[in-house]
Amino acid sequence: MLVMNCRDRLDELYRSDISDAKKREGKRKIFSEFKEGYAELKKQWGGYTGYDRWFPAEPNNAYLASVATYTQLVPEFQALLEKNNGDLRKFYGAVKEIAKLPQAQRIAQLTER
Repeated sequence: MLVMNCRDRLDELYRSDISDAKKREGKRKIFSEFKEGYAELKKQWGGYTGYDRWFPAEPNNAYLASVATYTQLVPEFQALLEKNNGDLRKFYGAVKEIAKLPQAQRIAQLTER
């Protein structure tokens, strides 16, 4: 939620009609609040540091894009697991077959319902 909120706020900022200088200032503020949000989560977790390597010290657009790429097809993979009745052996077999396809066909097969 923290990452997606940051992405949404940046998207809104970049689409705005304000000057580039104001956009850079807004971007710094959003990333600063992102870091503060993660620090607050860690406090709520009793100082748990298990995600420190996953959250960059200095977040950037590339980091947010990588998270989006990583998470965007999670629902489709969950549906594929369900389609295979939770059987991980069958699920992984299906994933291996999908992996052999060209990217566009992989996406199409995963997103077909």
